[in-house]
Amino acid sequence: MKITNAGTRHSARYVEQAVGKALRELYNSAQLDVLRRINELLSDPHDHPGQ
Repeated sequence: MKITNAGTRHSARYVEQAVGKALRELYNSAQLDVLRRINELLSDPHDHPGQ
């Protein structure tokens, strides 16, 4: 997922860090692993050339 800071007062990096922290607080490591794998499967194949 690509996060931009368009229309916000925070940088994209700050938002990514905040979302990451929230996800780590809400989910255990196995659940996070499943979310990562699903994200990869659902990603646009053009996002990952050569794969």
